[in-house]
Amino acid sequence: MRKLVATAKTIATRLGPIRQAIGWYRNRTRASFADAERLVAGKYGIEIGGPSPVFSRGGPFPVYAAAASVDNINFSDDNFWSEIKGGHNFHYDHQKPAGRQFIADAIDLSQVASATYDFVLSSHAIEHIANPIKALHEWRRVLKPDGILIIIAPDMRYTYDRLRPITAIDHIQRDFEVGMREDDATHLEEIIALHDLTNDGTVTSFAEHRERTLDNARQRIAHHHVFDIGLLEQLVAAAGFTALASDVFRPYHLLVIARAA
Repeated sequence: MRKLVATAKTIATRLGPIRQAIGWYRNRTRASFADAERLVAGKYGIEIGGPSPVFSRGGPFPVYAAAASVDNINFSDDNFWSEIKGGHNFHYDHQKPAGRQFIADAIDLSQVASATYDFVLSSHAIEHIANPIKALHEWRRVLKPDGILIIIAPDMRYTYDRLRPITAIDHIQRDFEVGMREDDATHLEEIIALHDLTNDGTVTSFAEHRERTLDNARQRIAHHHVFDIGLLEQLVAAAGFTALASDVFRPYHLLVIARAA
């Protein structure tokens, strides 16, 4: 037994530098950030569902460090990810004052006046929204003229969605046209059946996954739509944005930078 423990410690020690190298590679600043930095430097933004490590000072797309300030929208003050309170307590960067935290649904930002912000950020939030075009129209409303959207969706090839088909843009457009509500259960059966548990470290069993998915109207944990970079570009265009740049990077990020038309 002692020999096994010693061997395990030796392997862990040898893997340490490899893990550090992988971590550095994944978190190095992306070349595509140069396209965005000049658009957000010294500007005022709002994030949907933050804070997000990918936008952090040490992350691959460090918008927080470049921006003047960032506020945040979260759909609930008590959800799967965290317990939060509204007010000036959105702590996104240790070198900057906290931004304002709004408790609001991503499809209804009525607490925010039109043309308030220079940019909108969103990382791994759009897939949790049943009517993403409606949400993007609302995000565009709070942007100033020519405001910037930086949006990230999960690359299904490396997530628990990898067994599901990519959503068609026509389907998303129909959801918008019929006014799909956020309690939509259309995709829940597919989500339950085709979920790759081996790629999901947040549940311990299929039964837990099924129970959580069926409670999606409250928790918003399910991914309504499954993206590749082409669909994400089509989505922002359908909502009235013009794509400026895109990027795909590990471990599972699809990114589009777009300007409000």
